[in-house]
Amino acid sequence: MIAFFSYHYSKAQTEINYTHCECKEQVNYSNNDNLIKNGDYLFTSNKYPKFKESGKYKDGKKDGIWIVKNPKGIVISSIEYSVGKLNGKYSLFFFEGEPKLNAYFVNNKPDKEWKYYNKKGGIIKGGSYDNGKAIGIWKVYDKRGKKIIAEYDFNTKQSVKTNDNPKIKKSYIPRDSESGGYIIIYYPKRKKINNNVPIGGNIYSNKQFIDLFNVPFVLMDGIVKYDFNVKGIIKDGVLNVKSIDVLPKSTFNPNMLFFPYIAITESKKNRNHISNSEKLNSKVKERVFETIMVLGPWISENSTEIEINVPFVLNKIKGL
Repeated sequence: MIAFFSYHYSKAQTEINYTHCECKEQVNYSNNDNLIKNGDYLFTSNKYPKFKESGKYKDGKKDGIWIVKNPKGIVISSIEYSVGKLNGKYSLFFFEGEPKLNAYFVNNKPDKEWKYYNKKGGIIKGGSYDNGKAIGIWKVYDKRGKKIIAEYDFNTKQSVKTNDNPKIKKSYIPRDSESGGYIIIYYPKRKKINNNVPIGGNIYSNKQFIDLFNVPFVLMDGIVKYDFNVKGIIKDGVLNVKSIDVLPKSTFNPNMLFFPYIAITESKKNRNHISNSEKLNSKVKERVFETIMVLGPWISENSTEIEINVPFVLNKIKGL
C-alpha cells in the first residue's frame, strides 16, 4: 500500500493531507515566496483529535515555542526557538507526562543546569553549561538513577569514573512518547569508541538517542529509510552542528560514530510505504538536529571536527 498525499493551496498556505494516518498539515508561506515557510504551522490527526504539533516559522526557520501533544493531549515536547536557533527552554516528557529532560539554550549554545530523568523521576544524567561551554562535574547514572556509571570533570578535563565494559545489546524495546507505540530497536554491530563521544560513551549514547528521539507522528508504522550525515565541531565539551545532509544511499561504516534508529514498529497490519518527500525529509531532519543537540556534553581532547552517521529506518529491515 502506498501512502498518498493531497495538497490544497491558497495564496500563502498549503494544506497537506496524509491519508494513511488521517493527518493534516497546514503550512504558511511568505507572500513573496511560496518556498519560504512563514507564519503558523499546525499538524493534526482526525483519528486522534487531541494530538497536535504546533509552532511558527520565520523566514523559513522555526521560531517561538514549538509544542507536540500526544494522542492523549499530553505535552511531550516544548522547545523554544529564535529564527532557527534553539533559544530558551527545551523540555521533553514521557508518554504519560513524566519529565524526561530539562535543558536550556541561548542561541544554539547550551546553558545553565541540565537534568535527564527516568520515568520514576530519578536523575540519570546531569550537569551544567555556561554559555556554550560544559563546566564542572557531569554524572551519568544507571537506568534506576542509583549507580554512577560515568563521571567527568570538564574544568580539569579529567575522567573521575568511566564504564569500561558497557553492555552491547542487539535490541531494545522503548515506547515512543509521541504516538505511544512500542518499537523494537535493532542495533547493527557496534564497538566501543573512546574519544569524541558524548559523556557515557557511544554505546550509552546510542540508547539515549533512541530515548530522546520522537518519531514524527506521520511516519509511525510507515516503511521508510533515511540516511543522515551530520558534520560539526566539538569544542569545550559542546558539539556545534554545522550541517545535516540526507545521503542518496547508505554509507554505514561500523568504525564511524553513528546513532542508529533502526526499528520495527508495533503495528504489522497497517504499515505503509511513505514517500521520501522533501517535506518529510525536512521534518525528520529537524528531529535529528534537536536530538543530537541534547545528547549532553562531549568528551574530546581538543577542538575536533566530527562526522556522524544517523541511519533512520522504520520497518524496512532485511529479513524481516
